[in-house]
Amino acid sequence: MCGQYTVFTEEDNQEIKNILEHLKNHPQKTNMKTGEIFPTNFAPLILNDRENQYDILQWGF
Repeated sequence: MCGQYTVFTEEDNQEIKNILEHLKNHPQKTNMKTGEIFPTNFAPLILNDRENQYDILQWGF
């Protein structure tokens, strides 16, 4: 059996909340998946963390 899990710290949780806050008015927000992301899902991505550039793009191979 294969399994996986993730443990986030409070600092990690706050960083994720900040990214999602930047994307709250994004046109693809309603299509965005959270949790486990599969190819073809729309997911939040960090383009440039130093300049707070984030986007919601379709994930794929």
